[in-house]
Amino acid sequence: MGLNKEGFYTLKDILKYKCIWNIIYGDRSKGKSFAVKERSLDYAWKTQKPTIGYIRRYRDDISSELVSKYFQDRGVNLVEKITKGEYDMIDYYRGYLWWAKRTEGKIKRGEPCGEAFALNLCERYKSTGHPYLKHYIVEEVLSDKGYIKDEPKVLQNLISTLARFDEDIEVYLIGNLISRVCPYFSEWNLQGVRNQKPGTIDIYHMLQEDGTKIPIAVEFAPSPEEKKSKVFFGKAEKSIQGAQWETKEYAKLPD
Repeated sequence: MGLNKEGFYTLKDILKYKCIWNIIYGDRSKGKSFAVKERSLDYAWKTQKPTIGYIRRYRDDISSELVSKYFQDRGVNLVEKITKGEYDMIDYYRGYLWWAKRTEGKIKRGEPCGEAFALNLCERYKSTGHPYLKHYIVEEVLSDKGYIKDEPKVLQNLISTLARFDEDIEVYLIGNLISRVCPYFSEWNLQGVRNQKPGTIDIYHMLQEDGTKIPIAVEFAPSPEEKKSKVFFGKAEKSIQGAQWETKEYAKLPD
């Protein structure tokens, strides 16, 4: 489940549930972000509209250099593949993500394919228009460095600001096995995450005041059976390629 022929993550299983909200977490470097970027970039190229909403926790996480590196994957240049060589990178400029090509050390931009947003600046985006956004990518949703105050609510407010009442959107929250202590899990009552098995998808139903239920798909991305790298070791190795949470151990009294 959830892996392609090359052993990397694919969205094919979670997309079957057609949920607006999708949480995908698991080992590092198994293709979670790659799969979401591929779907988002492909749609933006086909529609020739700025349909990607790239969301990070802080403004410092959004810069021309960091955004460009995020959309450059080792081994496969998604932008070059999708645009058939017309562009080879994504450039961030004045709040927008641009199709771009680097030639002789200079970056030449084409049309925008999306926008970037910081959760801690949520208030700044109110009363602004974003009519084309469809795929929202929320990266590093699991953190061991802390979260902003009321982050799950802030994210929903941001999506509300950007999408208005458009329900034809897809929101992807992507994270690694850093910590089970996460405000999204507790705020949205995703209690099964703590014991979820790799390669499974759980559907939670969030109840609205009028009785309507909003489904949230939560996938523990599977890990392929492969020869493990000899680079990593210790507790970090378990989360990087062992499908285990990076849980800190503390001294405790016996019995």
